[in-house]
Amino acid sequence: KLIPRALDLRPEWRRAFDEGRVVPVRDFINSPMSLNHFRVPLTYEHIETLVVDVRSRNAQIHEQRLHYFEDIDPNHLVDQLHSMLCSWYPQTENVDSQKWSKFAKDYELIPGMQDPMRVAQVDLAMRRQFKKKDGTFDRGGKMTRAQLRQALTEVAFTKFPVFVDPDKEKLEKQQREEAAEASRLKNLAGRVDHETLRKHEIVVGGRGGSLLDRFKESAAMTGKLGAREAAPEQNIIAAFKFVGRENKALRTPSESSEEEENEVTAEDWEWFKMDTLKHLLFEKTVMIPEMNKRAWREAKILAIKEEGLRQCASIRVQARHRMRWYRALYLCKLGAVVCIQAYGRRYMYHRFYLVRRRQMDLSQLYRYRILSSYRLQSWLRYTQISREYKVRVAEERRDKRERAIARRKEQHERRLTRDRATVFRRTKRMAGVMVCLRIERLDPSRMNACIDYGMKLKVFVPQSQKTYTFILDDLEVRLAIEGHVGRDGLSGAEILDPDNIMAIADRLLVRVINGKPVVIFSRRGRAERGKQVHKVGKFIGIGAPGEDGEVKDSEDLEKAAVKKGTQYVVTCFHSDDEIVFHAYNNRNCETLRTSITTRFIKAWIEQDEERKQAKERSEFLKRVADARKTLRLHATGIEQDEDDLREAQKLVDQHNLEQKKEDQEAIAEGEALPAPAPGTSRPSTVDAVADEGVGRARTDESIKREGAVPGAPRLVHPLLMKENLLLLLQWLIDRLRIVEYRRAGEDRERHRLILEYELEEVAVEKAAMSLQGLWKMMQSIKRIRLMLCANWEKRWDR
Repeated sequence: KLIPRALDLRPEWRRAFDEGRVVPVRDFINSPMSLNHFRVPLTYEHIETLVVDVRSRNAQIHEQRLHYFEDIDPNHLVDQLHSMLCSWYPQTENVDSQKWSKFAKDYELIPGMQDPMRVAQVDLAMRRQFKKKDGTFDRGGKMTRAQLRQALTEVAFTKFPVFVDPDKEKLEKQQREEAAEASRLKNLAGRVDHETLRKHEIVVGGRGGSLLDRFKESAAMTGKLGAREAAPEQNIIAAFKFVGRENKALRTPSESSEEEENEVTAEDWEWFKMDTLKHLLFEKTVMIPEMNKRAWREAKILAIKEEGLRQCASIRVQARHRMRWYRALYLCKLGAVVCIQAYGRRYMYHRFYLVRRRQMDLSQLYRYRILSSYRLQSWLRYTQISREYKVRVAEERRDKRERAIARRKEQHERRLTRDRATVFRRTKRMAGVMVCLRIERLDPSRMNACIDYGMKLKVFVPQSQKTYTFILDDLEVRLAIEGHVGRDGLSGAEILDPDNIMAIADRLLVRVINGKPVVIFSRRGRAERGKQVHKVGKFIGIGAPGEDGEVKDSEDLEKAAVKKGTQYVVTCFHSDDEIVFHAYNNRNCETLRTSITTRFIKAWIEQDEERKQAKERSEFLKRVADARKTLRLHATGIEQDEDDLREAQKLVDQHNLEQKKEDQEAIAEGEALPAPAPGTSRPSTVDAVADEGVGRARTDESIKREGAVPGAPRLVHPLLMKENLLLLLQWLIDRLRIVEYRRAGEDRERHRLILEYELEEVAVEKAAMSLQGLWKMMQSIKRIRLMLCANWEKRWDR
């Protein structure tokens, strides 16, 4: 893309590099300079061959000196500039006033050097470096490197003055009058030397020059570039506050406080001076041929150091890998040698052992004594151990029997009490967590058995080894069961019916908090109207049509929707006029719900069936039209494949037969066919399709008009029959979809369970939201432009 020169914002050094005016030079041939990282030495001559300039970004493998040009230390450039000025004729050790003036005029440190005011500002920047204690200046002084740096810094602040908003100054004028001294001490005491502040007199609105980039952005937002002069002290304070705000954004929250909002440190001021000096040097000074060559050499040194670190690291990694590889080979061979030596020693000592064993076997007395001692020792040990074992076993059996009798008596009493009180017990999974549920009577005594039906729910969670207890009084139990049954005045048998008590157990919920399951009892019932008729695991896709392209039919709709999804447990509840679906996600315990009425199911199935029939009919007519084209081409003398001709003739005959049958049925029913015009024949459906175009779009309304036959018997679809309820549920479950949406002010996406026919509505809603966002953005842009036009003011320098 070509950019006009007026809009080219690249700095001059980058433009020279891109245009090929910076010639690559080998600076370190036979140079003794080297790097040493990770105990790997590399010479600059070797690394210089790697950091050559590569124009293509995709082909840049090693570091480039272009990327490090802006990282050059301004102090280094000042030192090189001092050396260059000292080398001018006549050569001197430091920079005198003649060389300083010549340098400022020739290379135009400040725009408008023909103006005597600018020349005086440059000369004052040098004279202030030789200011004596009595206030006079040393006219014959020569600037050292440090003094040259200070002089260039003052020139930089003259060229890039600090912006002060005049409107803000007027608003704060009254506050400054009330606490001027206190504010000055708070902003200046302990931060920067007063002598340094007096030395750097910053004036806003001087003729020529431009503001710093960040001050330009601040001035452009307000529309006022500040053409009037302000006090030097106020300029420095504004600079301090600006640098403080920049550094505060880089600090961590723990390091910042309310007291440090307007405080500026000496480091912030030094950074601001160095940044301003860098802008001055990189604008004009760095384009001096001698300085440009030294700057590119310094950038290459920075690139060589970074590339050297990478190369040393890679060489050290490779050496480490080779060391481990050869060490593994060495250990393998060493293990083989040790194994061979071990087997050799084993064989040698085994032979020695056999010789000794043969000598011992020759002595019968020795063998007899050994065997006798073995038998005596074994018999003695067996006698002692068996005697001690029998005594110990008898004592343990006696103690165990006594403890068992006492424990069983206690267990029996607890069991009798628990059985009298327990009315319901079940183990099931809730939100993916196995729980053991037991419901007991609060008062299991016979006296209050028919009076108080208060219950106690105990839920044991094996995962956390905790038991949660919930107590319901008689009134709460009756209200819960009466709400489940749907009538009042329950008897005791109905209250204790397990099916009714199950309604109380279904109100238990499990929530996973900090990775631990917690059981909660809900005071509201969760039962759906109707009966649960089906429960199945199903992978439900997430998505909406129209995200990647146009959706033309139901198959494309399903492909566009089923891209990603999650496994859900789908539960179906059926009533007389409605079917409800619950989708449970066992990963995050999320339950989604949707429903559809029986009347809409019937209309949906009939519309889907009509669409399929119309599609099959349209495809058949397309094939017949292609077949007739083939027969016409054959009739004109163009050769066609015999198989294609036979297939085409077969399709045309089949269509003519169907057309004739339809005409006969229409005549039998008394419908008069439209009379064709003289000299013409009535066009067939195939010809109409061929003339209108094969790819013509077909809507639901057109399909309904074509499929509607007056007087035809209305057949019931098989899915709507009562005995095919499970097939109907499976048909609906296959058309379940998950869509994502986000509420205002929320960061995470929410899920909603819908059916397939609602995907089009979701797509339309999404498109409407996108259009609304674009409209709001356009209106915002217009309002911002009006605000800028109202606040912008053009002023001339005086």
